[in-house]
Amino acid sequence: MVLTKLRSEGQATTTKKRNRTQAFFGTLFIALSGCILYLDKAFDYIGYEQTINSDYYSFSALVWTMCQSISPILLVIGANLKPLRVSYVIPLYCYSLQIFYIFFDLRIAEKHYTPYYAFGTSILIGILIILLKLLFNYLRSLKNTEIDLLESIIESDATLLKENSRPLNEKINKA
Repeated sequence: MVLTKLRSEGQATTTKKRNRTQAFFGTLFIALSGCILYLDKAFDYIGYEQTINSDYYSFSALVWTMCQSISPILLVIGANLKPLRVSYVIPLYCYSLQIFYIFFDLRIAEKHYTPYYAFGTSILIGILIILLKLLFNYLRSLKNTEIDLLESIIESDATLLKENSRPLNEKINKA
């Protein structure tokens, strides 16, 4: 009995360690999915350049395109490893910043205040996510309340039927 208890405690400790390790790698993948989007800018900053035999891509454009394709894959892998929820802030901010770089004129996007716009956009998206979650929780609680109310009505109807069926049975038996 003591040995069984020690084994179950050991398994619980192993499960906690596994969950922490899993959450760590999930968080790492989520953070990496956001940061990898700027690998081309990091290469430009350090002066790393490769010659590409293509009429369509420069090295920087190739790296950016590849990272745009790899980032969602890392995001999905990380999400399945149950990361810390706060880690989603990193790709949310990075993708918001990407939106400014993609859709706005480069003269505007390269200004020093663009990260603040992306930060504000990230906060607005985060608030929208929280409001949607609250709305869905409220709708679910309404549905549960409705189900509880219907169950109580059914129980009270069953009780009333039992109580009122006795006099009816007695009248039928007398007749």
